[in-house]
Amino acid sequence: MGILDLFRRREPELTPPVVDEHGVTGGLMGDGERHRFAEWLIERKLAERDHVVAALMEQRVTDERIGATLVRNGFMQQDALVHSILEFNPDRIATEKVTTSRIPVDILEAKSIIISADVRGTLYIGTMSDEAEVTDICKTYYPEKQVQFVAFLPELMPEFIERVRRTSSGVEDVRQEEIMERLLFRALKEGASDIHIEPKARSYSVFFRILGDRILIHEGGIDEYNIIAAQLKDRSRMDLAERRVNQDGGFQIEQSGKFIDLRVATVPDTEGEQIIVRVLDPERARPKLQDLGITEYKQWQRGVTRQNGLNLICGPTGSGKTTTLNASLRSFDRFGKKIYTIEDPVEYRIPGIGQVTANPQVGLDFARAVKAFMRADPDIIAVGEVRDAETARNAVKAADTGHLVIATLHTSSILSSLSRLRDLGVEAHELRFNLRAVLVQTLVKVVCRHCHGTGQDPEDAAKLCPVCHGGGYSDRTIVSECVSFSDFQSVDRIIAMTKPGAQFDGPLPWREMIDDAIDKMVAGQTTIDELIRVFGSYAIEKCEERGIDVMKHRLAKNEHTQLLLAA
Repeated sequence: MGILDLFRRREPELTPPVVDEHGVTGGLMGDGERHRFAEWLIERKLAERDHVVAALMEQRVTDERIGATLVRNGFMQQDALVHSILEFNPDRIATEKVTTSRIPVDILEAKSIIISADVRGTLYIGTMSDEAEVTDICKTYYPEKQVQFVAFLPELMPEFIERVRRTSSGVEDVRQEEIMERLLFRALKEGASDIHIEPKARSYSVFFRILGDRILIHEGGIDEYNIIAAQLKDRSRMDLAERRVNQDGGFQIEQSGKFIDLRVATVPDTEGEQIIVRVLDPERARPKLQDLGITEYKQWQRGVTRQNGLNLICGPTGSGKTTTLNASLRSFDRFGKKIYTIEDPVEYRIPGIGQVTANPQVGLDFARAVKAFMRADPDIIAVGEVRDAETARNAVKAADTGHLVIATLHTSSILSSLSRLRDLGVEAHELRFNLRAVLVQTLVKVVCRHCHGTGQDPEDAAKLCPVCHGGGYSDRTIVSECVSFSDFQSVDRIIAMTKPGAQFDGPLPWREMIDDAIDKMVAGQTTIDELIRVFGSYAIEKCEERGIDVMKHRLAKNEHTQLLLAA
């Protein structure tokens, strides 16, 4: 019996589905068509049958779009979905609530251009102008993307132009009541992970954190700050009158057809309340594990695909541990496995997983949650952070009783990770039989592929690069060291290296993180300056050990950049 037989319903009149900039189908696709699309996805091996059946069962209750259900549950990537829709029926695509554009709104209006979807690597455009001319325009502002033309409804043009115009105006050009909305949309457009709003005696400053760096983007008067603070606290369901203690809250906004979670925190200081907004874009939390940049990915996979045992993700704050943890959890069969997580707080929701936020005020801490999970028939337990001895012991106990445990630690190397567990009271014999893999990671910036790190537009040196906005870097990637253990003897050897006074002759049985970083620098992914920023003078020492002339490498890189720009 096929899916069509499982869900026979009256087929309403079909209306054109919509694809937003991230590939989520819109409109109400008729049951017959959505079932045909579901069968087509299975036949092409673009989605698993169990996942599609579950999505159809869910959307039968929610009346949600089948594509949106598949993406929200993590069964398909949004860019894969939009490509699938276009292949299934190339004419059935129109614009959804696309709100931002690098292309100036006056050009969009003059050339009758609608952005129907903006997914990784491809820009879907509807236009009534010459396609060659429009392609040139799009390439100027989206040089890293391919342009594909699709059908669209001309009557949607005025509404699209108005939406983009409203969100494209600068903060200085709008009424005070609209400044918060402009700041939020600008943060989304520029890929900010955090917004910092800091009051002073007679003014306030707004910083965006982009690729780990804080960038000042706006200064305003104190009256303006008071309006923004009141709006953010109100929407976050905070006490507007309370300014003496910190508060936490949050809310959602819709941008281009997808919902973005905003986590808001206030911190009282001598000048007022600092407000920090964490931007939680679900797309950033859905990369595949193999796409994160983990060089020894197979070593980590070897550990987390075992039936039981303890796996550790380690690194400093802001090193991408949560992203790696989420990607690892998403790689599991969430139907066939019962998975629980304890986090502080839950940042990204993963459908099909029991996610719990730690709440020490009511006695729900990490240790107590892990203990409770063990009585709830789990297959996999994820611990957002091992902070104390009781949590460490419970995590090891869970691994020892047949569960697969993934936990994070704030340590900077494989050896220090094991030392940290020993300091927390975990015995050597507990580790030797339960430890499966240790991954230590941090993040380095990736050189912009469009401007090759110059920050200038290759076609006009007087302009900033439209991809990296002049920063020279366009993304971040993981540099890491990883080891997996196939037997207790290999764990014993590593434990012996952590004992006081232990000496170890010869190379380590894994490749160090600094060597992974240097390899990526030599490959042109990052720069020596970025390595020095992350690792300090140790990066220079290791380069010299490997016979890499740092100054020569810098000069060669600059010459290579100039050649690329000249070409």
